Amino acid sequence: MDGLCAPWAGAAPDPGTPAGEIPEAATAVLLAPGPGGSADPLLLLILRATHPQDPWSGQVGLPGGRRDPIDADRLATALRETREEIGLDVPRESAAGALDPIRALRRGVRQDLIVHPFVFRLPEAAPPGRSVEVQEARWIPVAHLLDPARATEVDVPGGSRGVPAVSLDGWLLWGLTYRMLTDLFARSGRTLAAGPPTARG
Repeated sequence: MDGLCAPWAGAAPDPGTPAGEIPEAATAVLLAPGPGGSADPLLLLILRATHPQDPWSGQVGLPGGRRDPIDADRLATALRETREEIGLDVPRESAAGALDPIRALRRGVRQDLIVHPFVFRLPEAAPPGRSVEVQEARWIPVAHLLDPARATEVDVPGGSRGVPAVSLDGWLLWGLTYRMLTDLFARSGRTLAAGPPTARG
């Protein structure tokens, strides 16, 4: 976990930049030690509930959502959404830093939404809850995300080839969340199991 958080040592996780013209969202990349304090850290992923108005309905993702006017900054959005979606009250001071903002894609089509991912370092992997937006949440060993044996592809409508994905015991990690985690691991010289994301996901 030290290696994943090292790139932000001493950096402010959110400078408090005002909201831009394009709608914004924020997500939480939650990291915690493995069982018994093992060297292999865990990362929390969610399975989004099926909903016709959710562009990422039924997909594997990170806790998070759109910025609300009540949120003091983007970091506050990530914390609020994490609390609402999985019931974890993450301390603001546990924020290690921010990944690069990313323009949302839905099945290869650019969306009017900028997502700001924040990385949090937690002392333990607290049991996550569920909500109307989250069907299930799991702590995933980071080693599984990097294991080439778990590499696969997902077919995207309109695409000539599949996009990279990671098989996680019944779940498939791909698309927007795959792109965000690519940034996380690249900062410590590592690559997700299925390699770099494509332009479509």
